[in-house]
Amino acid sequence: MAQRRPKARSPLQPEPSFADRALRIYAWARSHSRAVLVGSGALALLVAASMYYLGYRRQLESAAAAELLRVRETVLAGNTDLAIADLQRLLAQYGATEHAREARVMLAVMLIQSGRPEEAIESVRRIAGGRGADPVGARAAFILGAALEARRDTVAAIRHYLTLGDALEMGFQKRDALRAAARLQSARKDYAAAVATYRRLLQLVPEASVERPIYEMRLAELETAARLQGTEPPQPRATEGGS
Repeated sequence: MAQRRPKARSPLQPEPSFADRALRIYAWARSHSRAVLVGSGALALLVAASMYYLGYRRQLESAAAAELLRVRETVLAGNTDLAIADLQRLLAQYGATEHAREARVMLAVMLIQSGRPEEAIESVRRIAGGRGADPVGARAAFILGAALEARRDTVAAIRHYLTLGDALEMGFQKRDALRAAARLQSARKDYAAAVATYRRLLQLVPEASVERPIYEMRLAELETAARLQGTEPPQPRATEGGS
């Protein structure tokens, strides 16, 4: 049976008043009272569950913060073994909180000091990042580089620091990453690569910076070492209009 279409309202008919619309809604609610009650009950339960979850999360984060503060005191006291055990316990209990990320960074540092770089890498690998305004992720990324160095995986550490030099957003972080890469390249006597990294680093240092002469002096030393080695990279081509 074809559905009956509602009659089109004549343009001359006045718009229904607010009172008319309210009466129609009331009449509909009365005739569908059960559906309204069920829907209202489900909505109330949903709101209550959301409020409970938010309250639970706040309590969990607060407890994690208090525990992290306590463990930090153990770290500062220099008791590495106890600090590692406490941090691992904290992560087992509060691993889903935001404070767990800070705990992972602290744990990685303690593990490196204890000669356990593999465990340190696993502790920070998932949270190490270089993009966005995330200071914890940036610290984790540098700790990951330190753990790779401690594992004596110099090639991987250099690659990691060079990647950070591209990914990080803060200028001082970029410089720190490139300086670490150049340090390892120089230690491997790969002076040509170190020169290229320092030239890249120097582009990030303002002309008026008090640090610039130090970087320029270090670059000159590396260029001399590369020339003596016979591996000096070609000078970068001057851009059009440059000096």
